[in-house]
Amino acid sequence: MGETAISSEVDANGFTIVHVFEASREEVWAEWTTPESFADWFGGTASEVPVSTMTMDVRPGGAWAATMYAGPARHEIQWEGEYLELLEPTLLVLTLTDQPGEDPWPPITVVLDRSGRRTNGDALPSARWDVAGAVRARRRGLGHVL
Repeated sequence: MGETAISSEVDANGFTIVHVFEASREEVWAEWTTPESFADWFGGTASEVPVSTMTMDVRPGGAWAATMYAGPARHEIQWEGEYLELLEPTLLVLTLTDQPGEDPWPPITVVLDRSGRRTNGDALPSARWDVAGAVRARRRGLGHVL
């Protein structure tokens, strides 16, 4: 799955990241909702998320969890969250935190639409992350994840 463009906006309420992909919405949806795919990209190239540490109950009210080993020192990070809303393959709303047992950060809303464009004008799927309050995460040094 190839990325063709990335843009972002930051304001007082959080930030929005838009990725345009050379892939179907169904393929991008699978990247968010299957352990093997999610583990492959979550955290970027400097981190590892073993598939064996992933749990995903992809339904409203279902939980997800993953263990990440970040950076050269392989700092262990325990991630967890809850799926709040799902509309396959267009909408995914979930929470996340790296502090299990504490309140999660404000929800992340992932909108998969066809607003991206090739140079010939054909529509491409784009993933739009609207992260309310995620400036706090960025301040905590978690911008590499988001």
